[in-house]
Amino acid sequence: MFGSTASWATFELQNIETDETSKFLRAWCMWQLVSICFHWPQQKQFYNWFLDSGLSESKRRGLGTFGYAVFGFIKCPILTGNQFKVVAYMYVGVLMAAFGHPTTPLWHFLGLLLSILYHSSLWAERASSHHREILSITLWMYVCLAPDLSHASAAFRLHICSIYTMSLVQKTATSIFRCQSWPRWSPHGFLWKSMWAKPWFPSLQRFVFLHPCIAHLGGWISVACELGPLLSLFFPVQHLAYAALIFMHVAVFFLQGIDYVSYWTASLLVGLCPSNTLELASSWSSMYFCPMLLLLGAQILFALTTAENFNINLPPLMSCPMFVTIARLDDKCHQHYVMTLDGEVPYERIEWMYPFVKAEYGMSLLHCDVAHFPMPFVAFGWGGSLEGAPSIFHRWFSKIGKGFYLMTNVPNFPEDLRIELESIVSKLHGIHQKASDISGAPPDGPDMGDPYLELQSLANRCEAARTAFSLASSRQKGT
Repeated sequence: MFGSTASWATFELQNIETDETSKFLRAWCMWQLVSICFHWPQQKQFYNWFLDSGLSESKRRGLGTFGYAVFGFIKCPILTGNQFKVVAYMYVGVLMAAFGHPTTPLWHFLGLLLSILYHSSLWAERASSHHREILSITLWMYVCLAPDLSHASAAFRLHICSIYTMSLVQKTATSIFRCQSWPRWSPHGFLWKSMWAKPWFPSLQRFVFLHPCIAHLGGWISVACELGPLLSLFFPVQHLAYAALIFMHVAVFFLQGIDYVSYWTASLLVGLCPSNTLELASSWSSMYFCPMLLLLGAQILFALTTAENFNINLPPLMSCPMFVTIARLDDKCHQHYVMTLDGEVPYERIEWMYPFVKAEYGMSLLHCDVAHFPMPFVAFGWGGSLEGAPSIFHRWFSKIGKGFYLMTNVPNFPEDLRIELESIVSKLHGIHQKASDISGAPPDGPDMGDPYLELQSLANRCEAARTAFSLASSRQKGT
């Protein structure tokens, strides 16, 4: 009697867990549908342009930062414009079907196949590039490989936990190596670069830039958010932890213009599922061979080794190498700035291409590509020194001359603007400066032009330079 009662209770508990997981999958499908419909006009236009753009990378299809093959060896096909439209329409149909019947294996398999075809075609597009598609494809893999949705959601939470935990570990390691706090300096430094590249909310960006204590506080909050998935495995804070992560990515969108909201953040709704990850994981020891466990084990190993830092790219496995460096306004290593004007083609790659990165690492800015960019563009910066830098930096960076550089596709680029840009970057990165406390307190000793004491001036010069660049680009269009 008691055995049958226990079996009934276990069955009811599994039903409840499956119902909750089905709600998550439905919510995720709806989020994906809204994102695809919202971005579809520009994504369609992007792909038609990208096919015949003449860029050196226009024939690459894949995932991650440089269109890498799935797991490093499964190559993605190059679709024609019409084929891409068919894939997108079919993917929308599968998402709608999965919303209605979230436990049907057929929709899981088709969702995985179509999501790979869809996102691999958009690896250089604004909303679906630079790892932002990774969690969507990973979720489809888990629901295909797991014995049921409850186990899939539990494994998926551990997968997410490995990404954010290793992000925190890498930020801690760089802070120790540089003897400087990542939360204290980097959020403010990344914001400064975004004011040039993506001034989508300029008033908000300017306000936070002029009040670095806000960026400082935000840095510590983001560190706490990244710790959340790990803490939620042991404490009843899962809903709070994943809600905080969603808020963090929304804040990054407004401050840096980086869109992890459209596709990535939807997967964080997995925090709505029951908080029983470890209980389910304890039963996995009886699964002597389960593809789900192979995928999860590969992800944890890949994350622990920080493999992407060594140019080992096996998407959708991810070790979170982005935004883990110390970024100060007055860094003396290589520095890169970008200004573009928003056009009809949302080509994201421009902001993450550098003339001092070797071509084999997939983030190099090649002179032959500049003329093919779909919008007015200027990249400028400072060739710094790698003396004393770790050997990994020498592997990534090619030798460029020290000092100011500028690359643009705007003919007759104004000389006075070039001089102003050189003045800004040389002031920040080209001479010895003594940094003050980020709170704005004056430095000990004589003032040596500390940029943290001249934030108002820097913000004004950035705004004026962007206005001048816009006018110069408009004049070229007019002629």
